[in-house]
Amino acid sequence: MADNPEKEYPELLEKIAPDVVGLSLRNVDSAVSSSSNWYYPRFVSMLKTIKKKTPASKIIVGGAGFSLFAKEIIRRNPEIDFGIMFEGEESFDRLLSDLDHPHRVNNLVFQKNGKVFFTERRDTDFKSPFLPARELFDIPKYRKKKFSMNVVSKRGCEFNCIFCPNAFLAGYSYRLRSPKSVVHEVEVMKNEFDVETFRFADPTFNCPFEQARGICQELKNRKVEVAWTADFHAAYINEPFMREAVESNCSWFNFSPDGASDNALAALKKDMTVGHIKKTMTLAKQIEGASVSYGFLYNLPAYNKEHVAGLFRLVPKMVHYLGQKLAGVYFTKIRVYPHSKIYDQAVNEGLITQETDILKPVYYPGAAACSMENVAFQTLKSYYLLETVRKKISVGT
Repeated sequence: MADNPEKEYPELLEKIAPDVVGLSLRNVDSAVSSSSNWYYPRFVSMLKTIKKKTPASKIIVGGAGFSLFAKEIIRRNPEIDFGIMFEGEESFDRLLSDLDHPHRVNNLVFQKNGKVFFTERRDTDFKSPFLPARELFDIPKYRKKKFSMNVVSKRGCEFNCIFCPNAFLAGYSYRLRSPKSVVHEVEVMKNEFDVETFRFADPTFNCPFEQARGICQELKNRKVEVAWTADFHAAYINEPFMREAVESNCSWFNFSPDGASDNALAALKKDMTVGHIKKTMTLAKQIEGASVSYGFLYNLPAYNKEHVAGLFRLVPKMVHYLGQKLAGVYFTKIRVYPHSKIYDQAVNEGLITQETDILKPVYYPGAAACSMENVAFQTLKSYYLLETVRKKISVGT
């Protein structure tokens, strides 16, 4: 990990003159409407620098952000020789062994004679035991920030949230690792790299339920003393599971219900109700060591007034009922991504067209963000922040 990457990577390129340079675009932007960071321009700048410093190098790009916009990015950036869509562990290795015959490699996208070509998709067999090569990274720098180390227990997503492209990226069905394999990786992180905290980077850790429960039991049985967190689905949690998670050193449970009324949740296709959200609050209140956080959207495509009214009922209750057990409440707008139902809906409603450039962050529903519901949302956000500060002051005194 470079301390000053903008200065160091051009110098390194000139020094080693690599045959191949790999560049990953994990996200095109931060997707946080209140403080959005657009990473794509920096990515383009790096491509140009690489080509200038080492013109003979083959440039191979990948990452989830690239995969979402692969065709557009390839067309706009002739510096790219090959792009890897979706998963790259196997495809990248095969491409390096067969650079002259890219059509033989799965998950590849490349441009030839002005036309963009895609090879057949193939997802990795995620059941096979494996360990990421963390020894290649400067782990002490990652350890400085809590929960910056990640473990992935599964790939794929079987939910259909209208704004999310995760299923497109990782597949529409789960590919699961065994609990023993997952916990072995955690043990290696602890024993070889002194990792004290990590995050399960699964889109939803507790789905499927039995796998998540098995991981918690395995962590507890092996007495792995590493604190962890994850994103959880409110409809697939109960008291025994939450207790097991806490006993296996889960520091906090992050929920992203996104909607605050049953109709809004149904419109978002979240597969939960407000009752499920309230149940997680009750469980967190009852179980010692359980801490929770919640994420919500605003300016929804349907039932927005009902949703905002639900937020005004729900968020103050969270603040006062949970007290110090509430780790946070987060609010953001819907980022419109390709390969999502909200993209199709925005096109059908005339909010955007198929020619709209959504590489640069576009949020649903555009001009409607100035609505009275948005004013109400900002009022609620201010209330939450003020209450949080007040509670911290009272605890401190």
